[in-house]
Amino acid sequence: MAKVPLITSKTVTPSGILNTWVFSSAGDVVCSGTNVTLISANITLTGNSRLLFWYTEPNLIKSSDSTNPSYAITIPGVNVPLDTNHIFYGTGTSAIRNGISWLTYSDPITTGGLKTLTLLANRYDNGSVTFGFQGRTGKLIVMEIAG
Repeated sequence: MAKVPLITSKTVTPSGILNTWVFSSAGDVVCSGTNVTLISANITLTGNSRLLFWYTEPNLIKSSDSTNPSYAITIPGVNVPLDTNHIFYGTGTSAIRNGISWLTYSDPITTGGLKTLTLLANRYDNGSVTFGFQGRTGKLIVMEIAG
């Protein structure tokens, strides 16, 4: 019987998942301006990869009909092209409690290392948005995918 060699290093398969993180946002976060932090966490990236983001916000409410929630993801040295400015554009009454689920990705990441990931809440137009309304917090899943 032939011996099978012991694998001592991590094999990276193109498009394979390298890392996965799950974060929760705070509840009842009021944003009446820009860049209110919902999540801030340190992650260690492998590099030569891309990040995939999936965010769900089960319950939020806006103060006026023309107000819309928007989000930004910042990671130093990583570009995340995210445009969520018109999620509820034209939905009418501000009394509607909405949920959000969106998926986005980063541009390719060339260098890994320890990075701070921040999910920011913003609002488009006037008024305010309460994220995680009634304590129903959002969830952010981040996957690092090889080359």
